[in-house]
Amino acid sequence: MTDEELITEFLKGNEKGFERLMRRYQPQAYCLARAIANDREEAKDITQKAFIQAFKRLSSLRQKDRFRSWFFKIILNLCRDYLKNKKPIISLETDREPATSFEEEVIKRDLKEKTKKALSLLPPRQKEVIILRVFQGLSFNEISEILDFKPETARTNFYFGVRNLKQLLRED
Repeated sequence: MTDEELITEFLKGNEKGFERLMRRYQPQAYCLARAIANDREEAKDITQKAFIQAFKRLSSLRQKDRFRSWFFKIILNLCRDYLKNKKPIISLETDREPATSFEEEVIKRDLKEKTKKALSLLPPRQKEVIILRVFQGLSFNEISEILDFKPETARTNFYFGVRNLKQLLRED
């Protein structure tokens, strides 16, 4: 079923429609929140809060086919609130992957940490655009909808963000 059909089902009183939306978007929501907040536990909280807000406000969504953009905007706003109230902390955690050798594991971990650190140093708009484009696979039109600016602005932020990210990684 499409997002629009699930929303219509939910608004008619069938909560299973919203449950299916949650299952569909939970992994993406968590990934986005974690990438921006840079904290696993906070990302879980943000994801949960985002679904609660979406549940409460879904009836006010005018364009049901734009649920994804609308929902990602909720997540971004919650992440921004979190970052305003708390200093961003660079996580030193790494996801465990089987190591082929000790040296490769050290290199992978170091590269991952450097990339996270460099990403956290970018201006917020550039960081958000890069995360939405690279990690969420969104188009510049979708990004512009979520962040409330023109697609050209999204492209510009992406270009400068990537350039700045490369420069930060070279300096490190």
